[in-house]
Amino acid sequence: MLQLCVFVGSQVDGQLTVTPNNTAVIFNDTKPAVLRCHAESSSGARIISWNHIVTTGTNDKSSLVVFGCTVEPGFSSSYNVTRNDDTGQCDLVVSSSNTSLAGLYKCVEATTGDNAQAYVTIIGQ
Repeated sequence: MLQLCVFVGSQVDGQLTVTPNNTAVIFNDTKPAVLRCHAESSSGARIISWNHIVTTGTNDKSSLVVFGCTVEPGFSSSYNVTRNDDTGQCDLVVSSSNTSLAGLYKCVEATTGDNAQAYVTIIGQ
């Protein structure tokens, strides 16, 4: 006899439980853009990355700015993270001091590939 077990409402390891929303900030304001991304894990192991994707004409340029919820070298003046390993939180904090930081941001949980994206708009003076 075949038995089927269904867990209603349970989360899958690596599944994103909080995803980012499109946001706008004022250029050079003290308030940065914050993009939220949390992933479920029963083992505590989550590998969250953030990519910044800029479309220039017909070409997309993607930069890995955060890996393993750690800002990559060379990006610390523009980005920060708010991290909580207990909750799977890896929120990206984007400075408002440079309009080139506007664009599409993609949060990816590496073990499952689950991902979500949002746009950051930086409004000029």
